[in-house]
Amino acid sequence: MSTGSSNPTPDVVLPTRGLLKRLRAIPVYPFLIAMYPVVSLAATNIAEIRLTDAYRAFALSLLTAFMLLLIISIVLRSVRKAAMLSSIYLIGIFSYGHLYTLLKPIAIGDFLVGRHRYLAPAFLVGVATLTWIVLRVKSMPSTAHSILTVAIVLALAPPLLVIGSTLKESPTYQEQFADLSLGETREFEPPDTRILPDIYYIVVDAYARSDHLRELFGYDNSEFDAFLQARGFYLADQANTNYTSTALSLASSLNLDYFRTLGIDLSLGHYPLNMREPIVHSRVRRILEGYGYITVAFPSGYNPTELYDADYFLIPDMSKFDELRQEGSVNAFEELFLETTAARLLIDLDGLLNTPLDSFISARLSAPENLQRAIVLSSFDRLGEVADIAGPKFVFAHIISPHSPYFFGPKGENTGEVKLFTFGDTSPEDAWKQDVPKYLDQLTYVNSRLREVINSILAASESPPIILLQSDHGPDLGLDWDNPEESALLTRVGILSAYYLPERCRGDLYPTITPVNSFRIVLNCVAGTSYDLLPDISYYNPHVRSEPWDIYPYEEYLD
Repeated sequence: MSTGSSNPTPDVVLPTRGLLKRLRAIPVYPFLIAMYPVVSLAATNIAEIRLTDAYRAFALSLLTAFMLLLIISIVLRSVRKAAMLSSIYLIGIFSYGHLYTLLKPIAIGDFLVGRHRYLAPAFLVGVATLTWIVLRVKSMPSTAHSILTVAIVLALAPPLLVIGSTLKESPTYQEQFADLSLGETREFEPPDTRILPDIYYIVVDAYARSDHLRELFGYDNSEFDAFLQARGFYLADQANTNYTSTALSLASSLNLDYFRTLGIDLSLGHYPLNMREPIVHSRVRRILEGYGYITVAFPSGYNPTELYDADYFLIPDMSKFDELRQEGSVNAFEELFLETTAARLLIDLDGLLNTPLDSFISARLSAPENLQRAIVLSSFDRLGEVADIAGPKFVFAHIISPHSPYFFGPKGENTGEVKLFTFGDTSPEDAWKQDVPKYLDQLTYVNSRLREVINSILAASESPPIILLQSDHGPDLGLDWDNPEESALLTRVGILSAYYLPERCRGDLYPTITPVNSFRIVLNCVAGTSYDLLPDISYYNPHVRSEPWDIYPYEEYLD
C-alpha cells in the first residue's frame, strides 16, 4: 500500500550512505516539533520566568527527539519513516497533559471523560494505529516532510516573535526614567546635622481590607488593626488600590503617579515586563538615593519586583537555600512543562504508588514550592536585621503572601501544598469552598510575622523610621475577571494600608488615601517637597491579554 505523490523520492537506508549524505538526509521537523512545546510555553509565561529556566526543558526535548529518531532509524533502516514515527511519538508525549487538562472537567452523565484510566489507553491505541499506518506505507513522500516542516516553522514563528520582542531592550523605558529625579533631588539639600529616617515599604501581596475580611469572609482582623494602632500606625481603613494587578499597582505607587501619565507602553505581550524598569529604578528610589539613601531589597519570587542591583539584596540563608536546591532539580517552569506532557501520568500517580520512584518524583516536584516558601520566610526573618545597616535606608520588601499558594497554616506549619506559584486567576467556582479557609489561615500567620517584624524594626532603629505597610491589591478569591461580581471586585480593590509617620507628617492622611499618594506624603515629610495629592482613583483591568487594555475606574464594572 502506498500513499502520497506518484513519484516518491527513494527512501534512505542508513548503512548504504556516507555520513555527510546521511546527515543531509535527516528531516529537521522532528526537532522543530520537539522545540515547539517549550518555546510556546516559554512565550506564554515570558513575563513570569527567566528564560534560562527553560533551557533544560529545551535540551531534554531535543535529546528526546534525537534518541527517538536514532533508535527508530536503526530498527527500521529508514530515516524518513523514523522521522514520521518519532514526530507522532513526540506529539503524543508533549500533548498528553494538555489533552488531559482539557478533558478532565468533561462529564457525560456520571461518566468522567478526563481520567487517565480511559485517556491513556485511548491515546496508546491512537498512537499504535498511526504507527501501523506509517509502517504499512512502502515509501514516505518527500512532499509530506516538506509540508510538515513548513507547518511547524509557521507554528514556531509567533512564540519566537513574542520572546524576541519581549527580550529586546526598549529605549522608551530607559529614556522615560533616565533622569527622572535629578531636578527634584537638587531641591533638597539637607544640612549635615539632619538625621534622615529609614523608610520601609513593606508590601504583603493580596492582603484584604479589614472590613471586607469581616463582611465577606467572616474573619475578625480587629486584633491586628489594634496592634498597628497601638504601635503608632495610622490605619487608612477605607483604602483602595490604584490598580488591581501587582506590577501596575507598584509601578504607580513607586513613581507617584498613574501609569498613563508616566507614558508606559502596555502593548500586547509586554505586561508585566514593561513595569519592571519603573519598579526596579523607580522615581522614589532615584530621589531617595539622590538624598544619600542606600537601597535594601529582598527576593520576591516575582521578577518585576526584584531589585537585584540594590545596595543590599538580602537573599535567604544560602545553606538552607542550597539544601532546597539540591532536594529537587525541577524549577517552576519545568514543573509546568512536565504537567503538559505524558509525565502527567507519573505526577498524578504520586502518592498512590508508595514506591521509591514516587518519593523521587515528589521531592523534585515540590522543590519550586519549597524555594518560594523559603523566600517568604527569609523576607520576614531578615526585615528585622535591616536596622543594623549603617546609614539612611530605603527598604523595599514585596512579600508574596497571603497570596496563594497557601504554604502556611495559621501557626506557620507547612501545609504541604504543591501548587505552582503563579499570578494567574483563581477558579471562581472553587475559591470559596477550597481556597478561602486556606487564605485566612495564611493571613493569620502573616499577621503574626508582621507583628514580629514591626516590633523588631521599632526596637532596633536608633531614630523613628517611616514604615508603609500596604498590600498591592486584595485577593481574587471568587473573582470572575471577565464578569466580576460586586463583592469579589470590592475585595480585589480594597487593601491593607497603614502608615508609621512622624506626628508632624500625618496631617495629609485620610481613611481613603490610595498608594499613588503615599510617597508624595513621605517625600513632603522627609525632604520638604511640596507634592500635591492626586485624586484617588482605583482602576480595574481584566486579566485578558488584549489590546487596547480595558482599564477603567472600577465603579464602571459594578452593576
